Amino acid sequence: EFKTLLSGKAVLIIAPGSSSVEEKDKIIDFGSKDDVVTISVNFDYKECRTDFIFLSNLRRFRKMKDGKERCIVTSNIPADNVYLQTNYQNLLNDYEGVKDNAGMMLIKFLIDLGVKRIYLAGLDGYSVDPTRNFADEAMNFFTQKRIFETMNEGMNKALKEYSKSIKI
Repeated sequence: EFKTLLSGKAVLIIAPGSSSVEEKDKIIDFGSKDDVVTISVNFDYKECRTDFIFLSNLRRFRKMKDGKERCIVTSNIPADNVYLQTNYQNLLNDYEGVKDNAGMMLIKFLIDLGVKRIYLAGLDGYSVDPTRNFADEAMNFFTQKRIFETMNEGMNKALKEYSKSIKI
């Protein structure tokens, strides 16, 4: 059912980076097109209702108050009444710092489903100033500068590899 719903459509992935708020008008405009399916990653995008919410983080799933019927969750999340559950292990990658990054997992999931075009919003990477990383300050976490650098390098490598299979 989900694969059929995506057939012939582009997917707009909305990650929780601060640009998801700064660029909200562009995101809302693009996401409202008939040939675009919107999926937010590990959060419920407050600027507009997305078609789906992809979650691979149990803590973030538990914080969800509404919209669970739109959730696509990975198998590490015990959940009822969600739209779809997919295998966590199959979506992991081999890139240092982002092996289980939800955005990278969602891209891999969409490639496996045969999606041809993905657009990214709010996938800003990680700043050494952690207060600049997320649109919602409650999502911030503090860590060493080198860890953020490793995460950014891993995302760049993963996106480069995934772009061989799908237009990003």
